[in-house]
Amino acid sequence: MPHDAKGNLLKVGDRVVIPGKVTAIHPTEEYCNCTVELDYTMPPYLDKSTLQSINTKQVLLNLIAEQSAAAVPPEEASSGASN
Repeated sequence: MPHDAKGNLLKVGDRVVIPGKVTAIHPTEEYCNCTVELDYTMPPYLDKSTLQSINTKQVLLNLIAEQSAAAVPPEEASSGASN
């Protein structure tokens, strides 16, 4: 049976999010694409997978993740410290 990265059963019609980090933006006169490094790798591979070109109108900025990252002082974020 097909499952997502967290083990949840997937079925046709489910809406999904593909988490990742924008690593490059490629604007032109007619369109704007970006490169996205995916958060989840495809087992058994250890390297991060990359979407080389996806139009920026096909992605949504995750404001919750952005706000959470901004709330953590840089010294705590780099050391992995948590409350």
